[in-house]
Amino acid sequence: FVKLLNEVKPVPYFVALDIEEKTQYNLSQSQLEAITKAFIDVVEQAGYFCALYSYECFLRKYSADFRNKYAIWCANTGGTPGIGFGVHQYSFTGRVSGIAGDVDMNASDTDYVSIIAKAGLNGVKKPENKAEPKAKAPVKGDINGDGRVDVADIVAVAAHVAGKKPLK
Repeated sequence: FVKLLNEVKPVPYFVALDIEEKTQYNLSQSQLEAITKAFIDVVEQAGYFCALYSYECFLRKYSADFRNKYAIWCANTGGTPGIGFGVHQYSFTGRVSGIAGDVDMNASDTDYVSIIAKAGLNGVKKPENKAEPKAKAPVKGDINGDGRVDVADIVAVAAHVAGKKPLK
């Protein structure tokens, strides 16, 4: 899987472990969590953002603590999932102009594209940090704020002491 990802990167959206077969469903919770963690660990160690995809009933086989460690892509065509999720697949039979046949339809409030880009994952180049220049520390005695202590500061203090001009 990782070899294929490396051949097609950059991948702007997350990749996912799709786990929903009957033989997988029949595993114990500990077996299911162990194989899922092993797969996702390999994918993440290779520098990819990996989500966990399945239908809600299957995802409930995992403990909530386990699910909370991952981005969850939950299929539930009957309504909003009753578990935490990042992406909700709400239809298997959607229609999209220009595409013949059924299309899976998904919704998400999470901006995974930005999360992946900011972290530099999935072969996406991390944006350059264009941090604001740091403000210079104030210089003791710099009355006029030009970053140095000179005659202009002495003149400003003298004018202030003489009552001619307030300090800024």
